[in-house]
Amino acid sequence: MTEKENKRQSTHYLDLYINDSSDFSTLSPLSLSIGNFDGIHKGHFNLLNFITTSKDKDTKSLVISFKSSLGSIFNTSQKLSGFKELGINYTLLLPDTIKSLSYKQFLSFLEQFNIKSIVVGENFRFGNLREGSYLDIQQKFKDIVFIPNYVKDSQHSKIISSTRIKTEILNQSIPQAIDMLNHPLILEGNIISGIHEASSLGFPTINIKPSSISIPNGVYLGYTYLTSTNNSTSLITSSYESLYDKNLYYEYIYDLKYNIPDSNIDLVIKVHRFKNIDTIKYVLSTDAISSKLIKSLIHIGGRPTLEKITNTTSSSNISILVESHLLLEGTNNNSNTLNNNYGIFYITDFIEKEKTFNSKEDLISALNHYRYLAKNMK
Repeated sequence: MTEKENKRQSTHYLDLYINDSSDFSTLSPLSLSIGNFDGIHKGHFNLLNFITTSKDKDTKSLVISFKSSLGSIFNTSQKLSGFKELGINYTLLLPDTIKSLSYKQFLSFLEQFNIKSIVVGENFRFGNLREGSYLDIQQKFKDIVFIPNYVKDSQHSKIISSTRIKTEILNQSIPQAIDMLNHPLILEGNIISGIHEASSLGFPTINIKPSSISIPNGVYLGYTYLTSTNNSTSLITSSYESLYDKNLYYEYIYDLKYNIPDSNIDLVIKVHRFKNIDTIKYVLSTDAISSKLIKSLIHIGGRPTLEKITNTTSSSNISILVESHLLLEGTNNNSNTLNNNYGIFYITDFIEKEKTFNSKEDLISALNHYRYLAKNMK
């Protein structure tokens, strides 16, 4: 037995999502973009616009990206939905294990597709230890690589990046982050029952409990979208597992198998087709605020508001809770009466950091002030 045969075969599993009625084939002419695309910000829009506006009607658009991880701006659902809303035909999500491939092995994988054009940013890196760059792609694919100019924000004329946006979010500079994203920050999850303390003060809330949050604790302005998933079980169990992983919107069709030439590496692409049903659509433009969205006061914190007064529970043992006070005049803002079990919160601005109150009167006064700001936001 040769040394190569003695080596353990390595298999990586990839997920490909077909967003329309077309079929996927390696023979189909493809316009390709590669990147993490966390948040799908204005710079990403510029890249993706290149592959969705191909002059060749037979060319399909393909995005190669990664499943979301802890601390991402978008979870996997939001990323996939965003690609679909932008008119991307196919989305190929790679596992983190694929990063162990050398840049030459990754280029060998790309060669198995009928690529007509590739669009990447100038700072794009790939392969083990990020050893590959756009220059290596240019050398391999010659004249079909395009590098769009960087997009700068409108306030400081600095290059937009996901890293900059995350920094602004951590600093609770929400308008600055939204300016670069061109859409609100999004939190979502199953509606859970609270302890009704806020309701006793005249501030009933809708509560969700996301598994991870990249937004610091505090009080925010925004909108709430309520829907029913027709599924009473927990739908989002981690930042990277999402509605799409639960097969609500896509159905598995078949596998495509590839081998990286001159290696012991196999790649298995699990192909899924969109079910052509109504999905949760995320706001990908600040100009696209839907009439179905309800003005809201949104609180992100470790404990329900009134527990901060009694201080009877250690916050270190409490998981993050997100609660939204819906500004519905003359309506009981109760999740049961609204007959929905899933909430999406769109955060558009920051009011102030979380704080404790010396009395219920002080708390009610603050809540009234917050509600005034929410009612009068533009």
